[in-house]
Amino acid sequence: MEDSALQGLFDAVVRPAGRVALLGAGREGESSYRLLRRLYPQLPITVCDRNEGVRAAALWQADPFVDFATGERYIEAAAAFPLIIKSPGVCLKDRPDLLQSPALTSQADLFLRFFGRQCVGVTGTKGKSTVTHLIYHLLQAEYPCLLAGNMGIPFFDILPQLTPAHRVVCELSSHQLEQVRTAPAVGVLLNLYEEHLDHYADFETYQRAKLHIAGGGCLIVNGDDPLIDVRLTERGRPVRLAVFGTAEKAAAAYAGRPGFEVADRLLWTPQGLRTADGASVFDFSAPHPLIGEHNERNLAAALLAAVQAGGHYGRMLPRVATFQPLPHRLQYVGCYGGAHYFNDSISTIPQACIAAVESVNRLPFVQGVSCLIIGGFDREIDYAPLVAYLCANPIKSVIFVGAAGRRIQAALAARKSLPLAHLCTDDYETLVPWAVAHTAPGTACVLSPAAASYDRFKNFEERGETFMRLIKKQFEI
Repeated sequence: MEDSALQGLFDAVVRPAGRVALLGAGREGESSYRLLRRLYPQLPITVCDRNEGVRAAALWQADPFVDFATGERYIEAAAAFPLIIKSPGVCLKDRPDLLQSPALTSQADLFLRFFGRQCVGVTGTKGKSTVTHLIYHLLQAEYPCLLAGNMGIPFFDILPQLTPAHRVVCELSSHQLEQVRTAPAVGVLLNLYEEHLDHYADFETYQRAKLHIAGGGCLIVNGDDPLIDVRLTERGRPVRLAVFGTAEKAAAAYAGRPGFEVADRLLWTPQGLRTADGASVFDFSAPHPLIGEHNERNLAAALLAAVQAGGHYGRMLPRVATFQPLPHRLQYVGCYGGAHYFNDSISTIPQACIAAVESVNRLPFVQGVSCLIIGGFDREIDYAPLVAYLCANPIKSVIFVGAAGRRIQAALAARKSLPLAHLCTDDYETLVPWAVAHTAPGTACVLSPAAASYDRFKNFEERGETFMRLIKKQFEI
C-alpha cells in the first residue's frame, strides 16, 4: 500500500493528537516508530519503556523529534499523551482507567479499524497459531494472503505488501484484543482456559478480552466450550455464528436462541468432519499431518473460517495434506533407541498437557506415554484437572520441573499418586538423560510442561529447542 494512502487513513488519528507515546519499545514498538516516522517526519514521538537501555537503540539515535520516558514510572508518563500506541506485552491490570481511555490504541486496533473487512482473526487459549497457519495455507487456494499478529509479525510491517485483494490472517492474543474496538470480518474463538492470570485482574477479565474478536461478519466458535456460550450470551448483542465441535454438542449449539444466527456447522466424529446433515467434508483416513483429536477440531475451525472468508471446499481440501505443522506443538522429535520423543513445549496449561498425552497414546506406532516432563514457571493456574488426570491415568515415569512442577508433585503426593519413578529438577541437562533411561523401547517420552518457560528460558521455543538438542546429543546424532 502506498504511503500516501496510508497517511490518509492515519491522519484522522495522528494529526488531532499532534504527539504520540509508544508504550513499549520491543518489536512492535519499533515497528510503530518506523511507520510513524516514515509518514510523519517531524511528529513528536516519546518512547515509554521500563528499560532505560532502549534510549541507546540505533533506530532513533539520529532523530531530533524523539524523546524518552523510561524507568519505573513509564506508564504514568505515557498516560499524559493524547495518543498512546501500546505494545501487547505491557501489562495495565493496575491501570483500568488507562485501559478504558480513548487515547489508548494499538497496532491491532488500528489495523482492524482500517482493514478489518479483509481480515480473518483467530484467538483462543490454545490452538490459535496452528489454526491461523492452517487458514493461511487453505485460503491460498483462493486469494493472495498475508500473515500478521501474535506469531511475531507486527501488523504495520505488512502494510507495504497489502492490497485490496489480500486476505490477512491474524493471530490475536488476549493482550492484543484488549484494545480492539473493531472485530475482523471473520473471527475464530477456539476455547477459553485459565491462562495469563499474571496479566489480568481475574479469569473473567481475560475471557472478556478474548470476546473482542466477536462482532464482525461471522464468528467461528467451539460448540463444546461452555464458557464461550456464557460470554456470548452475556455480551447481549446479535451475532452470526459458524459452529464446530463434537457431533453430540455442536449439532444443536445455539439453535433457536434469540440473538444467534447459525450460518454453518462442522461436526467432529472419530471418522472425520461432517456437515450438520451428515455429508462428509474430510475423512481422517485421508493423508493429513495433524496429530490428535484437538488438531482435528482445529482443522474444522480453520475450514469453517476459510469458507466464511470466501474459500471453497473443493479447492482447499487437497491442501490439507501439504500443511506443515508448526514446531513445538506435539512435534515428533524422532525414534531413538527404539523409543519415541515428542516436543510439546507450547503446552502452558493443564488441558494442553492432557491433550498431548491422549493424542500420543492413540498413535498406532506408539505403545503409550511412559515418561512425561511437566512444570516450569508457576503462574498460579489451577492444576487440579491435570492432577486428577494423572491419578486416573498413571504414567510410569514423571519429571517435575520448576515451581509449577513442584506444586503438581506435591498435589500428587497428597493423593498418594506419585509414580515410583520420578525426578524433581530444574536442569534440562540432568532431566533429559534421566528421561532417556526411563523411556522403554516402543513407548514415548513427551515434553508437555503445562507451564510457562520464563523461569529458565526466554520463551517456549527455546525450551523446546533445548529439549530436542539434548535428546539428539544423548544419541550422538
